[in-house]
Amino acid sequence: MNRQHLKKAMIPPGLFFILAFAYLLAIPSGESPDEGGHVQCIEQVSLLNRLPIMEPKPTGQSWARTYALSGIVCYHMPGYYLLAGTLQEAVHTFTEQPLHYEFPPSNPSGPSPNMFLHAAKTSPFPLDEPATMTILRLFSLLLWAGMCLLTYGIARRLAPRQTLAAPLAVTILAGWPQFVFMSRAINNDALAIPLSILVLWLLLDVGKPNRYVWVTLLACLAVLTKLTNLYLLILLALVIPAEIWWMPNNRKRYLFPMLISVALVLGTALLITQHPVLSQHAQYTFRVTSRIAERASTWAYWGDVAALTLRSGWVGFGMMNIFAPQWQVNLWWLLVGLSLLAGLVWFIRLNWHRPTFKMHAFIIFLWTSAIVGGYLRINLNRFQPQFRYLFALLPLITFFAGLGLEWVYGRFTPSSSRAASYLLLLLAGILLLANGWIIWQIVMPAYGVFNI
Repeated sequence: MNRQHLKKAMIPPGLFFILAFAYLLAIPSGESPDEGGHVQCIEQVSLLNRLPIMEPKPTGQSWARTYALSGIVCYHMPGYYLLAGTLQEAVHTFTEQPLHYEFPPSNPSGPSPNMFLHAAKTSPFPLDEPATMTILRLFSLLLWAGMCLLTYGIARRLAPRQTLAAPLAVTILAGWPQFVFMSRAINNDALAIPLSILVLWLLLDVGKPNRYVWVTLLACLAVLTKLTNLYLLILLALVIPAEIWWMPNNRKRYLFPMLISVALVLGTALLITQHPVLSQHAQYTFRVTSRIAERASTWAYWGDVAALTLRSGWVGFGMMNIFAPQWQVNLWWLLVGLSLLAGLVWFIRLNWHRPTFKMHAFIIFLWTSAIVGGYLRINLNRFQPQFRYLFALLPLITFFAGLGLEWVYGRFTPSSSRAASYLLLLLAGILLLANGWIIWQIVMPAYGVFNI
């Protein structure tokens, strides 16, 4: 790898880690979606050596301590909590720091905007939490960094000859404020979503039947992390027959991987239905998600869902109560939307005659439909217009946006590695400044922790 290629390769991860650590230092403990509840689930593993269950039961207002610090989210499958709890125990063994974290006093007026009353500080160091909590943030950060790497792999798989689209896609993702904000949060999505993206990356490697064994195994692990990942198994059931149909010369090679895949799915289903805790959690999940919100039959309701989804897609921090100015939201989605549209058109023109195009297009269509359909189902059940539930679309959104930017760049700039590096640096610089402004002008005044 020459010097220019090395520079291009270092820009996206450098941007991601700089911003992730900046948000980690700027945002106090507990000020992320459901973080208090997820910590209770992890502590049930590390302190009580058991699978998480919904204890203590949530009571009071949604922002009350008896609700936010209850077992309210412990009905989820335990994959993330088992890994996080084991990691927490290991750090406790080496550092002798406490496994239990006592959150600060709750804000008596509710999340306006802070959930908890944090002590004032003159410096971001030391952190206001033990190493057993910080390690969970670093664990999440590394998992989301893995998603950035997979985004690069997906872009290279979809457009192997467009060398700039992949680094542009990862740079957009690495500087996306809502994504970077969530990267340091303690949340089971930190494992559930990167696992699903790994499944997508493998699915796009069309024409290799043996990959379905790994795809199914990873999909089952994703389901054991969060039941909403059941869509991955439905996708598999649709993609495998389609691939066999479009690639008839290799039909016999699919038989053995399919048999193993079926066995893995049946084994996972057996585990969930026969294990008393997992079965109880699954029944609870299906029961509470079968309800329909009262306002869901009105156009005004879905208008609010769309507006808040877009707004939280740029900045929707805390408990969805810290936002950026609307003009920033509009500008961001205008630029992303135009780049995405240009990239989609160019992708079709470039790949129309490739033998894998039909399968890639089919997988992209199914993936997008499943994620959007799942999001609509969430909001049909309850008012939860949070863009983070659409994070599994980010590798595709940023890929097409990156491809569109490469097309625009190629039309007006002579192709050279040095010029491409400058484009990446310019994009990274803009996103770095935008996030810096958000931290300094929105995050720090909102929480009022630092006396600077």
